[in-house]
Amino acid sequence: MSPEFKTIYAVIITAIVVGAVVGAVVYIMRPKPAPAPKVLKVHIVLYGFHDEGLWDPQLYECLVEAVLQLEAEGYHFDITMSEDVKEEAAAGVLELAAKENDIVFASTCVYDAALRQVAPKYPNVYFIIESDPIGKNPMSIVSSDEYPDNVILIGPGSLEVNYVIGALAAKVALKDFGEGAKFGFIQALDLPIAVHTGAMFRLGVQSVIPDAEVMRDIMGDFVNPVKCRSSIATMAAAGAKVIFIEQDDTSGVLECIEQDIYCIPSYKDITEMDPDHILCVSIWNWTPGLYEILKAVADGTWDDLRSTKWYWELTLANGGQGLGTFGNMVTPELEDFVNDLIYNITHGIIELPYLDTW
Repeated sequence: MSPEFKTIYAVIITAIVVGAVVGAVVYIMRPKPAPAPKVLKVHIVLYGFHDEGLWDPQLYECLVEAVLQLEAEGYHFDITMSEDVKEEAAAGVLELAAKENDIVFASTCVYDAALRQVAPKYPNVYFIIESDPIGKNPMSIVSSDEYPDNVILIGPGSLEVNYVIGALAAKVALKDFGEGAKFGFIQALDLPIAVHTGAMFRLGVQSVIPDAEVMRDIMGDFVNPVKCRSSIATMAAAGAKVIFIEQDDTSGVLECIEQDIYCIPSYKDITEMDPDHILCVSIWNWTPGLYEILKAVADGTWDDLRSTKWYWELTLANGGQGLGTFGNMVTPELEDFVNDLIYNITHGIIELPYLDTW
C-alpha cells in the first residue's frame, strides 16, 4: 500500500469513527419526547337523557362546558355517560363506572344510598354527587366525614335566586297586569326541599306585593305533563299571570304559552323557546363547581379542595345560581332592579331566611 493511499485510508476511517461518535452524541443529547398527557376519564350517570328535558341536559352540558374550559388550559378529559338510570339500578351502574373511570358524577341525590355503598370500595376513584337544597351554609349541616373522603357533594344550599325571581315577577306583573295579578307555583314533590323552591319565590313576590296570592299544586313527580298542564290551566282561570314551574320537562311552559301568561322554568336556560312568555329561568349552573372539582383531580389537590368544600355550594355570588336570559317583558329598568337586588343579597345587605314550609 502506497504512503499516499495509507494516508487517505486513515482519514476515511477517522471520519467514520468521528461521525459515529458525533452521531451518537447528538442522539444521546437529543431531548426525549414529552410523555403524552394523562387523559382523565369522567363518567356521568343520568336519571334521564342528556338531550331530553331540562335537568339532565343542563347537568351534561355544564360538565361538557367545564371540560372545555379545562382543555383550553391544557388538561385532558374523556366524557362518557349512562342514561335512564333509575334508583334501583344505580348501585350497579355506579360500580361499573368506577371500574373504568377516574371520576364518576352521580347526577341526582336519588343515587345517594347507592353512592354511599359503592364509593368506599373504590378509594382511588373520585365521586361527585348532586345534592338538593338543604339549608343555609350546607357545610354546617353535612359534616366532612358523613361521606367517604373520595366524595364531594355539589348543589345549592338555599335557592336565593328564587327570591330574586319572585321580586322580578311581581314587578313585571304590576307593570303588565296591574295590582290584581296572582301567581302560581308548580311543586314537584311533597318534600321540604321542594317546598323551599316555591317558598323562596313567594317570599320574593310578597317583598314587592305584600298581600299577593301565590297558588300552589303538587305534581308528585318531576315529570307529570298531564297534571302539570291541567293545574296551570286552573291557576290561569283563577287569575294567575306568572307561574313558577318546578318540573324537568317543558309541558308547563307549553301550557303557559297556551294560556297566554308568563312562566319561569327551572334549571336550563330556554328563554329563546318563547321570550314573549318565559320571564327568565331559575338556573342551576354546575359549571363553576365542576370546573374546580375536575381541576383539583387533575392537579392532585383533591384533598385540599375537599377540606374546605366537601359540599360545593351553588350560589348567586359564585355564578352557580342565575336567571339566564330575560324575556321580552323585562325592561332595562327591571334588569337594573335585579342586578341591584343580587348585589344586596351577595354583599349581605339583604339577609334571606331559609324557608321549607309553605
